[in-house]
Amino acid sequence: MALSLRRGLALLALLLAAGAALARPAAAASFTVDSTLDAVDAAPGDGVCATAGAVCTLRAAIQEANALAGSDLIDFAVSGPFVLTLAGTGEDAAATGDLDIAPGGLTIAGDTAALSVIDGGALDRVFEVQASASLTLNDVTVRNGQSNVGGGLVSVGTLALNDVVVTGNQASLFGGGLYVAAGQTLITRALLSNNTAANDGGGLYLESGGVVRLVNVTVTGNTASGSGGGLFSNGAALVLFN
Repeated sequence: MALSLRRGLALLALLLAAGAALARPAAAASFTVDSTLDAVDAAPGDGVCATAGAVCTLRAAIQEANALAGSDLIDFAVSGPFVLTLAGTGEDAAATGDLDIAPGGLTIAGDTAALSVIDGGALDRVFEVQASASLTLNDVTVRNGQSNVGGGLVSVGTLALNDVVVTGNQASLFGGGLYVAAGQTLITRALLSNNTAANDGGGLYLESGGVVRLVNVTVTGNTASGSGGGLFSNGAALVLFN
């Protein structure tokens, strides 16, 4: 009976271990950008950030991260600016226009905001964070994006900006720098400057579905033809610190 009990306990331990392994999230992937070009990944989902020219661009790294499960990391081996040049709107796979962040987790870690500059090239907004997606930007500048809403960034997911500069972006409607339509947004030690909107929220526009926290954030030099040159909240839950 003792032997049967030991065997039963051993089998139970194996089953628990197998269940735990299945419950673990997929391993995170890490990609290092080594080119300032704007080119797509040759085979998104193969785990290798490589364009047809065998370099890892920011767009290619994002496409790989979008295709893989887990919380991924992108960092930089070269300084910017990283200028978007592949024109085209209306698709959500980061293949043209803005850099679409698909459901899942992604951190983009720059060297400093002065060195890791991501430039929209005035052809589209710079980043779009989709529903159920999570994007963390550290130590980068987001500039020169243009769109109807959210010239620099638009988010309906989870967004965190740490030591980030959002500057020189334009919206033909709302949110020149950043448009938060839904989800959670945390902005820490950031600068929102010289963004413009034709209607409301030159620096930042917040819809009622969003929850936004600003900690040690400077909002300056932004303009809007309507209301809220710096910041406009359309009923969002907004918390300000310092």
